[in-house]
Amino acid sequence: LSHDANVSKMNLLTFMQISEGKSELEYDTILEELRLPDNDIDSFIIEVIKSKAARVKIDQRAKKVVIYSTRHRNFGKQQWLLLRDQLRAWKANITQVQNQLQSVSQG
Repeated sequence: LSHDANVSKMNLLTFMQISEGKSELEYDTILEELRLPDNDIDSFIIEVIKSKAARVKIDQRAKKVVIYSTRHRNFGKQQWLLLRDQLRAWKANITQVQNQLQSVSQG
């Protein structure tokens, strides 16, 4: 294992942790938390995207990262409960669509 690879992995894990539950992060926050040089921010965010650790968009004008979703660093009871709630919501939505399709086909 190389030192650079370990640092890169730790940076990804740290990003996942600080971005969890947030809709955006300022460049300055990322730079401070990860101790990155200013000129490395874009390449780091590209690595985040490539690794699929998070679904994000770079907003260079506003110097922030818009976060759509992140993988959880730890998948514990809270994440299982959240997953259960999401699956129940999806199931309810699918049932509603099925009911609407049935009523359209019968009408």
